Amino acid sequence: MKVQSPWSELNEIVSFESGQLLTVGAPTGVGRSLVAAKWACHAAVDLELPVLLFSTEREAGEVMSRCAEGRGSDEGRRLRIINSTQVTTSEIRSDVERMIEWGEKPALLVVDHIDLVESDQGGTGDVSSDLKLLAMDFEICVLATAQVSRRAESREPVPGDLRSDSAELSSDVVLFLHRDSDGAVVEGLVAKHRNGPRGLRVKLAGL
Repeated sequence: MKVQSPWSELNEIVSFESGQLLTVGAPTGVGRSLVAAKWACHAAVDLELPVLLFSTEREAGEVMSRCAEGRGSDEGRRLRIINSTQVTTSEIRSDVERMIEWGEKPALLVVDHIDLVESDQGGTGDVSSDLKLLAMDFEICVLATAQVSRRAESREPVPGDLRSDSAELSSDVVLFLHRDSDGAVVEGLVAKHRNGPRGLRVKLAGL
């Protein structure tokens, strides 16, 4: 199963499929959590797919809450939002299993962001590899956000800027966010794409 983004230009480049881990990296304030929330909302409401969102950032949780407001009961049921500043990958796995038991296997799991998640293997270093394994075990799409080094605040990010060492290795796709020279438009740079082109840029409207 594919889970398309709200941005058609990005969908032409990136095919986000079950079993894959897609990591969105950006400095603070560029729209990392907003991209995750919009993608999750699009999947749940427009694509009518079950979505599980773990948010350690208020921004993503608030967007998803607004997304659920005014929707019907079926749409509300497709949105499961867990706001927590402390979560482990084993807890994330347990909640995926719980949704499956309820007959609502998530097509998309969103984790915002991995630098505040603790791995079952100890610490935060192996969170991405845990999430990739989870994606493959349950055959779902996993979208994770990641902080990049402050060095990238004044230039376009590169893979070495990811604070998580395992994020680049474990991810099928790495999408960096960067504001243009005027600071008015957020661009997405496909820095890694295991099954497609990389180095391409797209404008992400609404950020």
